[in-house]
Order: sequence, then structure tokens, then C-alpha cells
Amino acid sequence: MAFYGGNLDTRPGYRRNSLALGLDQLSIRLRAVRLMLNIDKLKARQMFADIPPVKLPSQSCDEVLSYDLSEYYLVLKEIVDQTFQDEERRRAQHVYFASAYLDLMHSPAEVGPAALLVSNIKSTGNEFSILRDSFLAGLRRIETSPRGFALSMRDGLSRSIVNLIDAEARITRSDTSQIPRAFRQYVVRQLIAGQCSDSQMTGPPQKQHLFIEAVNKILDVPLTEDEIKPEKIHPATPVFRYWEKKKSSRLLANFRALRFGEAETALEQDQRNTQEWRQQLMKFLAEMDDWKPEDEETEADYLHQRCVLYSGLVEITPPGAIRADILRSYAQYLRDSKMQKESPAQWLYYVRSVLQMSEKLTGNDRRDFNNTIDNSGHPVFSLYLELDRLKSVPVNGP
Repeated sequence: MAFYGGNLDTRPGYRRNSLALGLDQLSIRLRAVRLMLNIDKLKARQMFADIPPVKLPSQSCDEVLSYDLSEYYLVLKEIVDQTFQDEERRRAQHVYFASAYLDLMHSPAEVGPAALLVSNIKSTGNEFSILRDSFLAGLRRIETSPRGFALSMRDGLSRSIVNLIDAEARITRSDTSQIPRAFRQYVVRQLIAGQCSDSQMTGPPQKQHLFIEAVNKILDVPLTEDEIKPEKIHPATPVFRYWEKKKSSRLLANFRALRFGEAETALEQDQRNTQEWRQQLMKFLAEMDDWKPEDEETEADYLHQRCVLYSGLVEITPPGAIRADILRSYAQYLRDSKMQKESPAQWLYYVRSVLQMSEKLTGNDRRDFNNTIDNSGHPVFSLYLELDRLKSVPVNGP
């Protein structure tokens, strides 16, 4: 997924973190295909072919997350490069295999990755022409999507098209190209269909959008203001921001005091290794104990903010028993959180985080933390702990 907007302290900002784990069905199947490539290449090709065609919904301006299909097209390229024998390649079977997927393009999120696919597949001039023509036909069928198109432009679409034009000149040795004209038509169609108010790409010349400037560098005939004037500017739903409820706002302010004191730079460790600072920390932990899920709008809002505070506390607390206690409290909170059922991926994101932080514990602190995990009776924690133990077993060990 891609995120539109710079503030990650929002619901979609934190949701993106969990999506980055790649636990959605498509990501898992792509990982399986990649692993199978090392075992049975023909089986890997069949596994990829068995993945249902990707059909992405149009992204409205109410949404700030859009889709990222770069991994899908990268795996497709690996299938094309690695699983076709010489005889199949002589009959251009690898080219037709890739072309069939280009024929299914329907979303702006696919244009950039598909352009890179065509650019990077090893092909002759005739083979490249087949791939290019399929890409251009797909480009004409792409559905209009105000948010999806805006996000694709942010993700380097213009650069991908430049790479495609360069590849065409290199492989076909042609001085002319159909790509700029087709891309121009695509951009105009997307822009005039409508734009989101918070990602508008058109306006007076003095406010010309950087993405339009990048597009015009590709085109033989630059876009004009009149031809890309949108039929409608769609309002965008305000993004829900964290740390604005009474208790979470106060907790964030008090955490900053722990981290920075009255200065603008972080306190040094010796400044955080005093009795006065520890007393301030204990008071803060008591405030956290008084903060409940019902103080926030949703359980997920509470999860994200509480875990951010726990992570920050582990980072600033000097090594020792107090830091280990905070980590144990963090793990115990996750063990009991309702979010493990309501949103497993978001919950697991923080489980991985707390276990990674625990690796910095040493001696008795590490042993006590592991015992807490062992005794929790939670299968996910126990599985991660067992995997950690296996890492330390010598390759030729028992």
C-alpha cells in the first residue's frame, strides 16, 4: 500500500505499517512463488498462473491509502526470466505469457510497475513491440481514479515511462515512439475525470504542479491548462489524527518532557540516569495505567498510541531493570489486547517490535523477559521465542 500525506500519526498511517508485513493473501502467495523458483521452476510458473487476476477497486478521495503492485510485477518478471526453456523462448512463449498480464491492466497503480516490466524483460525488437503494444492497449483501458492516479504520480510514474521510452529506443533502434502520445492521452483522461482537493495537480501556470512539469518533459506536445481542467474537484475526508484526546494528548506532552526536559534536544543518558528522572518516569507509568481503551474512539486507536509510547519509553530508559519491566508490561499488554482477533496484522506488527527490542536485553533481564513470554501461554509469543532459540543452535548441533 502507498500512503498519501505526510503525517503518519493517523489511522491510515499506522495501518500502512501493518500492511508492510505482507500478510495479505497476494503477498503470501508471491513469497511462496519466489521460494518455489529455487525448487521447481515450472511449478513456480503454475503457482503464479493460479493467482486470481488482480482487480483493484477505484480509489476515492475519501481514502488516503492506495495499492502498490510493484512486487507482483517483479515476481512476474522473475517468472518470465527463469522458467521458460530455450525452445519456449524461441517461440516467444515468455513474451506472450507476460503480455497476457499486461492485457489485464485496469488500475493506475499498475501503470508504473507494468512499464518497468516491459523495460526490463530481455527481448528482441519484435518481442519488445509485442509487449509495448499490450502495455499501450492496457493503458487505454485503465479506469479513472482520482486518488489512485495521484498516488501513482507520486510513486515515480513519469520516471517509469522515461525508462520505457529509453528501452524502446535501445531495443528496437527506432527514433520514433508511440509511448509519449499514448501516455499523454492517459494523463489527460485521468486529470479531466476529476481530482481530489488535497492532491490537485492542475491550476494557474504560476502554480503548475511539479508532477505535470515532469510529465511535460516526456511529451512532444506539452499539456495545456485548458485541456487538463478537471470536470470536478472532489472533497477529501479529513484524516483522523492521534494524540488529540484529553488523556493521550497529556501523555504525549509528558513523554516529550521525559525525552527532552525543557530543552529542544534529547536528554543525554546521564541526565536520564538520575533519581529525579526515574521518579518522573514512575509517575508517567502510573498515568499510562490510568489510560484505558474507552478513553479513545476505537480499540485500534488505543493500541497504536499505547504501543508508540511503550516503544519510546524503551528507547529512552537507561539499560537495567526498569527498562526490562517496561518491555514486560508492553508484552503483557499485547498478550491481552483484543486487537489480536480484531486486526491480527496490526497487532502482530507490535509483537514483532517488542520482541526485536527484547534482543537488546542482557543477562538476568533477558532471561526474566523470556520466562515471562514462556509463561504467558500465548502461542504466537511462544513460537517467536522458539524461533529465537533455534537461531542460536549450531548448524551441526543437535
